[in-house]
Amino acid sequence: MVSPLLPALEFRIDWHGAAEAVDLDDRTIAFLSIYAGQQRINLTEVHDSSTQSIRPGIYVPAIQLAWWLLANWWRLRWESRTDSENWGFAHSLTAAGDGIVWPPLAFQSDGEFLTLRQNPHWEGSLSTIRFLNHAQVAIPAACFEEAVDSFLGKVNERLGGATGGEVEFREGWAELRHERSTPELALRCKRVAMAGMDPEECNSDWMIQMEALASQIGPTAIDEVLTTAESGIDGLVNAQATIETVRESRDYLDLSWLPAPVGHDGSGEQPWQRGERLATLVRQHLGLNGQPFTTPQMAELLGINPLTVVALPSMTFDAGYRRDGQHRQIAFATHTSDPDGRRFCLARLLGSSLVMDDAERLLPATRGNTALQKLERAFATELLCPWLSLEDFIGDHAPDPRWRDTAAKHFGVSERLITTKLVNKKALPREFLDYQS
Repeated sequence: MVSPLLPALEFRIDWHGAAEAVDLDDRTIAFLSIYAGQQRINLTEVHDSSTQSIRPGIYVPAIQLAWWLLANWWRLRWESRTDSENWGFAHSLTAAGDGIVWPPLAFQSDGEFLTLRQNPHWEGSLSTIRFLNHAQVAIPAACFEEAVDSFLGKVNERLGGATGGEVEFREGWAELRHERSTPELALRCKRVAMAGMDPEECNSDWMIQMEALASQIGPTAIDEVLTTAESGIDGLVNAQATIETVRESRDYLDLSWLPAPVGHDGSGEQPWQRGERLATLVRQHLGLNGQPFTTPQMAELLGINPLTVVALPSMTFDAGYRRDGQHRQIAFATHTSDPDGRRFCLARLLGSSLVMDDAERLLPATRGNTALQKLERAFATELLCPWLSLEDFIGDHAPDPRWRDTAAKHFGVSERLITTKLVNKKALPREFLDYQS
């Protein structure tokens, strides 16, 4: 059950079209308001220059939004943010199109939560409708599912009838519900979506190779690989090459000192919150007491010195690999040549080893935006550079790049990490990250 304290999502519709209209657009004309988060941010509040008024919603044919949600449901639910050219078509509401001015709202999933982002831009717009509210709201995935199901149900009820487009919509919705309620189909659709593909783009060869790879590296590990690999067979082949490199590596990490894996406790925390909490527990276990986790300490504990690890540029992501019966001794390889980057990568793998169960062989540290990768990065950041220590060290000097550089050297991390942490903790405005981009 989703806690009532967590953010929610609502598609509120008031019908304005004629219920007996033949055209489905006409029949489903509605006043649509979209609300998100505990603060009930109105994502559809607009200024209409033609009437010089502000109103809380927009008049749209709800069937168009329903078709877009239906067609992209799996990718909206499971695909994380990527740089793919077609990502926006499946995740940005403006792609619902049909000549309608939709809110500039994007849905970004990490598998556990969906982040709703909206940044209205008025410059250059010829429309009389201008959306007013900015938003960045994380909602549990279950809230997304419930909101979309409710909306689709209302549209289906409004359509009524049993001919033409009504039947097509009803069959499409029934097919989606069947996929979601059939475990084997749901898993397949989820993985195709995580790979950034629509069902028609997925052929049997890709599916066979993907499932073979999943049986080798683990059910969670394959999800992580799919989010970062290129689409198609070539992406799987390149990922397999990286995995073999890691598996055959002679560099090993000794994790025998690390607390036992904790798995997923279902606490409702966001991934970054959980990562920070686990890092705090590990720091307490090591008795660091707010002090930096130094390279010599890391080398002694892990049995490997980040400064001497040989970088392998051909790898598509960094990873550890658990061999048979050696889950506390894992093979390791990285493409990162920067010493601070290697320390960060090793710290990420400590985090993933705490939450990935024994069925997982591969511990991937990718550039992806899944819940696991967010947890890893938050864990590594807090392990190497705990917030309270950074806050005490830098004081009121956060805007000064010289102090940020000194802090980076003190904690053994990059200045980018220091700036990111200060921005995330509201000690600096987000523009400071843009300056470093």
